Amino acid sequence: MRMPKSKRKRRSNNASGYIGVTSRGKKYQAYIHNNSKKENIGTYDTAKQAAKAYDAAAIELGRPLAKLNYPKKVPPGYI
Repeated sequence: MRMPKSKRKRRSNNASGYIGVTSRGKKYQAYIHNNSKKENIGTYDTAKQAAKAYDAAAIELGRPLAKLNYPKKVPPGYI
């Protein structure tokens, strides 16, 4: 039996539930902080697409696993 959505632990406290993803009307925007600057990654139709784009950018920057939305889907040998 699945836990109700209201009781599930979310990766982030924002409305989308993903790190680095915010909602903009019916679209979702992915962003990442790089050297204390907020960089826009892009706008996506779903929060899941935006979260995957954030993870790709975070992996490219070498972020730790705790800062990823999908830490189990990192490339082999990633620190």
